[in-house]
Amino acid sequence: MNFLHTDKEVHEAVGGKITKNNWAVTGVSIDSRTILKGELFIAIKAERDGHEFLKSAIHNGAVAAIVNRIPMDTPRDFPCIVVKDSFRALNDLAHFSRKRYKGKLVAVTGSVGKTSTKSLLAEMLSKFGKTYCSPQSYNNYLGVPLTLVNIPLDTKYVVSEIGMNSPGEIEPLSNLVAPDIGIITNISSAHLAAFNDIKDIACEKAMICSGLVKNGLLIFSSETPFTEMIIGMAK
Repeated sequence: MNFLHTDKEVHEAVGGKITKNNWAVTGVSIDSRTILKGELFIAIKAERDGHEFLKSAIHNGAVAAIVNRIPMDTPRDFPCIVVKDSFRALNDLAHFSRKRYKGKLVAVTGSVGKTSTKSLLAEMLSKFGKTYCSPQSYNNYLGVPLTLVNIPLDTKYVVSEIGMNSPGEIEPLSNLVAPDIGIITNISSAHLAAFNDIKDIACEKAMICSGLVKNGLLIFSSETPFTEMIIGMAK
């Protein structure tokens, strides 16, 4: 079995109190319904409280969990890492995974076409080496770190999708992803309800530059609105 993270690596990345040592995981999930045997479950409190589904996650194959609290019905010998904020722990583990990864990472954003561009890139890059990309449309504050924490150890290329619904969302995700290459598919009025005008949308999309590694590359169409502004932000 190919393990992705050991108990020591996870504990060092997220901190907190570990209840049991000597375990390793094959992947990371926040969904008890789709978690796979051998994975780490992170109980996130979002629309629903993940702690309420820890028992279900264990039943479906979780071998360890990161929690803010240990629910009463948790088996006594089940390994947990208790932290103050499980969402922060997810991001800390994502940062660890990104730092460990030594291949090339491409981040894709844009008003439309993100998922199809990501899929096409992944298919193309797979001809040159093992490639991993965001599952489905994992492009928000939960999906992006989940993409990073599940990067296989022998991967040569990663394609991450970064989306947004409101101002200020792309910059922290780009900083977390730290792309070698950023791609803006296009800029349109798709998100205009949350922005004053299309210039504000262009500025937000250009924030994918914020996390670019030193000597990183930004790719976008010369017909994109506010090209000069985007070039200035990239510089």
